[in-house]
Amino acid sequence: ETANTTEMELGYKFTPHVSAKINPFFIDIHDPIVYQRNTNSYVNFGRIQSEGAEAELRADYVRYGGFVNASYATPGPNTSPGLVTESKKQFLSAPPVKIDIGTYYRSGIFEYAPSLTYLSHRAGQSSASALDPNGSLGSTDYPALVLANMNIVARNVLKDFDVHLAIH
Repeated sequence: ETANTTEMELGYKFTPHVSAKINPFFIDIHDPIVYQRNTNSYVNFGRIQSEGAEAELRADYVRYGGFVNASYATPGPNTSPGLVTESKKQFLSAPPVKIDIGTYYRSGIFEYAPSLTYLSHRAGQSSASALDPNGSLGSTDYPALVLANMNIVARNVLKDFDVHLAIH
């Protein structure tokens, strides 16, 4: 596969500890590697174009901080039909909107970092079309959901050795 990416980032530092940035993008992937269930193999197939934007607001202090970031992506006009819904307005299995909110607090050797991830409504390939030997396209709707995450880090438990625990 080969990918061409065009993006521009614009950022601003409001204070030494608070910053924001926005990043519009266009990604064009020729012959992406995709899994084919009916042959249980990986092949180079089609084309994926993705266009959208990402934005982030971040606060970083010595003992605490947090962030919120959001992204929006839609298929480009030349994306192969097998990778998008019939309307070609949404990628299969990828939510068009994703929002992350997180924070951290450091105390001694420990860092506690809870976060939430919102995934908007998305479409996925239906089980009937996934099993269809003719490859007819069908999709199923999946509702929006929120994922909760907790990361705990113990720094320098042994010299230059950190321990990470992640719960999703």
